[in-house]
Amino acid sequence: MKIILSLPNSANPHGDCLASPLSAPPLVHAAYPPATQSPFRDQHLKDAIAANFTNLPDCAFVRLPVLLALFSCSRATIWRWVKASKIPAPKKLGARITAWNVAEIRAVLSAHMNGG
Repeated sequence: MKIILSLPNSANPHGDCLASPLSAPPLVHAAYPPATQSPFRDQHLKDAIAANFTNLPDCAFVRLPVLLALFSCSRATIWRWVKASKIPAPKKLGARITAWNVAEIRAVLSAHMNGG
């Protein structure tokens, strides 16, 4: 995600985005990591997600970023595991919302911890 910032100058007194091509506005990067980086590189964030996961009821649903933190793997690995039936398939909660049931994910985690 990029935010375009245009500052007033002599060629562009109002600071709008209609600056001349020679004086292009600077780009300011938003606080999101690049697409190649995991948003969960910080161990404290992973720990917080895991702690919150244990407090969720079994009927709750979690989205992909929570699974990324719980399993410490990539998005592609999660989807590979779904295809191989290593983890349950997510439920479609809406046109653009996919989420996993907490009880099903807990069962996978406990089986994994017990050597299954």
